[in-house]
Amino acid sequence: MTETLVRTGTFKEIAQAIVETAVDIRDTANEVSETVTDLMEAGTIQDIATAVAETAKVAFNTIEIVKTAIDQRV
Repeated sequence: MTETLVRTGTFKEIAQAIVETAVDIRDTANEVSETVTDLMEAGTIQDIATAVAETAKVAFNTIEIVKTAIDQRV
């Protein structure tokens, strides 16, 4: 079977596909890295983190209000 795979060039095709996939993964990782860098430099990530923190505070406050309202009904 191995001989057949070598003779038909299947191993070479598989190796080429692996190399192409590795290059694509590298290129994608580079693009993601560049995008993250751009977002950090623009302050976007910090803005998002701040918004999430503020939203969490409001959510916890709302939960406390609801708990108090439920406790008053009981």
